[in-house]
Amino acid sequence: MKLFMVRHGAAVVNSARRYLGWDDVPLTVAGRRQAGALSRRLAAEPLVAVYSSDLLRARQTAEAIAAPHGLVVQAVSGLRELNFGDWSDLTYAEIAARDPQALQGWLADPEHRAPPGGETLAELRRRVEKALHGIALPAVAVAHGGTWRAVLGIWLSAAFWDIPQPPACLNMVQGPFGAETRPQVMLVGDTGHLGRRK
Repeated sequence: MKLFMVRHGAAVVNSARRYLGWDDVPLTVAGRRQAGALSRRLAAEPLVAVYSSDLLRARQTAEAIAAPHGLVVQAVSGLRELNFGDWSDLTYAEIAARDPQALQGWLADPEHRAPPGGETLAELRRRVEKALHGIALPAVAVAHGGTWRAVLGIWLSAAFWDIPQPPACLNMVQGPFGAETRPQVMLVGDTGHLGRRK
């Protein structure tokens, strides 16, 4: 059974390369176009459900995908982005200037070290896996770059930073999901539906 794992379209401050984390911002005009492209690509899939992080940028993307199927988006807080805590809405350069030691510690071991007031990758992965275990398939789940890197890294035995997750990209895995079961990864970071518009 298929699960399409979608990263939301471009959001309002993505162009500044800020760490959004749990900040709740909408899609840009370009992000809405990207959501429409995802909707067209997935329109023929026999979906039984569309799930989304409860953050606005993910919900707006999910609503575009759900519309052709006549489905209501089910918001799941467990699919939220990594909680960046005190670093939310800051750029890398701003974090490096304000908190260089904590930043280097986090970059060296994000699995076990968290941004001040935030969460580790291990904590993120646990809540995402818990959220995925309860879903019905075939389905779409719309979330965030960090959300999908956290689980794809384990399923692919790859480093968190090495997994491409551009805005409005599509990942696809074959379930089931369980405590002792890893899905088969079929597609990672695909943006073919976007054409030349990124």
